[in-house]
Amino acid sequence: MATPGQIQEVAKHYVIAALWADSDEDTHPRCPAKTHAVAFNICKRFIDQNNDLFNAAMARASVGYGSHPEAGSAEAAFGHDLWLTTMGHGTGFWDREELEADGLGKKLTAACMLFSFSYPDFEFYRGWLYLHD
Repeated sequence: MATPGQIQEVAKHYVIAALWADSDEDTHPRCPAKTHAVAFNICKRFIDQNNDLFNAAMARASVGYGSHPEAGSAEAAFGHDLWLTTMGHGTGFWDREELEADGLGKKLTAACMLFSFSYPDFEFYRGWLYLHD
């Protein structure tokens, strides 16, 4: 079972990935507290429904999952990959070498396809990112 701290870290990097991957270049949108709360709820629901896959991914920290300097933890990498996979970007869980054993990356990708996610709403005139759940 994921701890609230783990979920918080996943959600933080879910939002960071949204800002990095889906905002227009040369913009610096901000996230209100509601965005972080929605991200937490989304990540918690996904992890609760896929607890075994989450735990397996966290165990891959020993083989480098999350060791990228910009990630810093398996939870951070998970949040990043969760956003990228669910938004249909060209990378994500399926593209991580550390998740290849036992097809874990493909299993997480399949779980993403079955899960109902929010959609982002960038209000560029105000400089805010909102997630709708």
